This record gives sequence, C-alpha cells and structure tokens, in this order.
Amino acid sequence: MNTLNNKANLKEIGQTDMKFKIIFWLLYLSIIMASCNGDLTSEEWNEKGVNFFMQNQYHEAIEAFDKAIDLEPNYATAWNNKGIVLLHQGDAEDDPDEEYLQANESFAVAIRISPSYSDAWLNMGAVLNRLGKYEEALKACNESIRLNPNASDAWYNKANALTYMSKFQEATDTLNKGIGLSQNHPRLWHAKGLIFEASGRLDQAALSYKKSVDKDPNFIEGRISLISVLKKAGRYDEADTEYYEYKLKNKGWNISENLWWILCGFGVSWCNTIIFAAAIWAIFSLVYIYISSLRKESLAFSAIALFSLPRESFPYAQKYDQILESSTVIRFLFSIERLIGWSLLIIFINTVSRVNIHY
Repeated sequence: MNTLNNKANLKEIGQTDMKFKIIFWLLYLSIIMASCNGDLTSEEWNEKGVNFFMQNQYHEAIEAFDKAIDLEPNYATAWNNKGIVLLHQGDAEDDPDEEYLQANESFAVAIRISPSYSDAWLNMGAVLNRLGKYEEALKACNESIRLNPNASDAWYNKANALTYMSKFQEATDTLNKGIGLSQNHPRLWHAKGLIFEASGRLDQAALSYKKSVDKDPNFIEGRISLISVLKKAGRYDEADTEYYEYKLKNKGWNISENLWWILCGFGVSWCNTIIFAAAIWAIFSLVYIYISSLRKESLAFSAIALFSLPRESFPYAQKYDQILESSTVIRFLFSIERLIGWSLLIIFINTVSRVNIHY
C-alpha cells in the first residue's frame, strides 16, 4: 500500500513539475517577445505601421507610428504616415471631421519638422479639401507643387480645391498641366470629367471619364461616373454597356440578375424587342403547322398567343378553340408563347420609357 501511495505521490509531483515547466517557458517566451518589441527602432516601428496600413488595420498602424514617434519625436515620415492613416480612417467614417482634424495636425507637425517635405504638403491639401478649407488647401497644394512640380497628385488636389471654389477654367488648366506630366493618372482624367459635368458639358465629361477607365479598368469611381453621365446625356445604350462591364468586373452575375437586367430593359435597344418578337412569331407559326392541322391560320394563331389577342376577333375562332382543347402539347406551347409575349412587352416598355433604370 505504501508503495502505491509513493507511486501516486511521485506521479502528482511529476505532473506539478511539468506544469511549472510549461508556465516557465511561457513566461520566458513572453519576456523574449516583449524584449524583442522593445528593441525595435523607430524605423522598424514605422515599417510595421506601413504593413498594418496596407492590411487596413488602421488602429494598429496608428499605434505603431505613435511608438516610432515616441522613440524619435522629430521623425517627419512617421508623422506624415500617421496622418495618411487618419485620413483613410476618416474616409471610412460617417462623421469623419475628428479624424480629418487629427490628420491635418499630423501633417502640420511633419511640415514643422521638415518644411521642404512635399508629400506632407500634398497630403495636407487633400485633408483640407475634405474639411472644406479650400483656400488653405490651395496654398498647401501650391507649396507641394513648388517643391515637386512633377507630383501629379498635387495637381489633382489643387484642381479639386479650384473646382470646389467654382473656378472651373483654372481647375481645367491645372488638370491639363497634371495630365501633361502623367498621362496615365486616372484620377486626373476623372477630375476633368467632374468639371465638364458641373459646367453642363456632358459629352466632354463622358470622354474624360472614359479616359480614366481606359487608364485603369479597375477604377470603379471613374466607371460609375461614366455610367451616370451617359444616362444623364440620354445615351442609355452606352450606359447599359458600361454598367454591364462594371457588374461583370466587380460584382459578377447570376441567372436571376441577368433575367432582371433584361426585363428592366438594360442592355437592350427598343428595336431588338420588335425584331425578336417577329422571330418568335415566325418560329411558333412553323411549329403549329408541323404539329397541328393549322396551315395559313397558324400566323393568326401564333399572334393570338404572342400578343394576347382575343380569339373572337380572328377568323376560324372556333377552330382555334378545338385545337387548344385537342392537344396538351399545343396548349403548353400556346402558354409559353404567351409568357414570352408578356416578357417582351415588359422589356419594350422599360427600354423605351427607362422607368426602371437604377444605376
């Protein structure tokens, strides 16, 4: 019995020792990890912040930039990067003014540390535009351009400020200068389209929006603006085509969406419904000739089904009734043709009136 007790005690002691070892190693690893984080330089914290930002982890990014700033208070790049994160964080908020003000403060600190920091001036112009301080935004953009005339984003931000101030011609001239420096910048073309649209030049706006999409097919903002202005200009078929491309590239399609798209008249010219109706009429007339005793009356019979016309208004009305009662197949085909006719009528009405367009 003593031997058994001793074995039990030894087993308990062994389990306790194992628990202590696990706890010891966990504490050791946590100390090592903490010391590793504590040994990071300001540049490494800044790099961590950039990585967090690229993963849309804004809170973690700001914490990383704050640690970089704690280690090196005059680290202008970290201040600028923190402002960029706050700017993007504000864009995702319903009430973004607090984030925008904090972002502006971060850019201001970066500029105080390094007055020739052109990117900080550029970013300050962007956030001031969002805060509605257009005169100040214009000054910031001009300073960024003075320091780096080739910064296309600075020309873009300056044009935005001028547009908000209703200085459309100056804004257009600014964008032309920016486009001259960077032909492949989609936002410059998009901003030019916004100016044309605001001044009522819809066709020119459509051309500019189209340019922005051509430069970057994944530039969703440009494609949505293009769809909207084409619709506004009454160019519905082109708007449909662009909307279809937008859905195809960004959201995909399923069977129900395709059917709804067609029934709402999207992507369909009004004349196509008439052509399709004539083809259906001819095809079903031939089918009725083949499977029934109808001959020259088949066109009238098909018209009754396709256009939901009263049989009494046609000759041979009694014969039509007899044929419908005599064959289940013909009744089924008659019902299908009538359904197609109603669908074509809905498409025709929607395509002509455009009552159901929602971009």
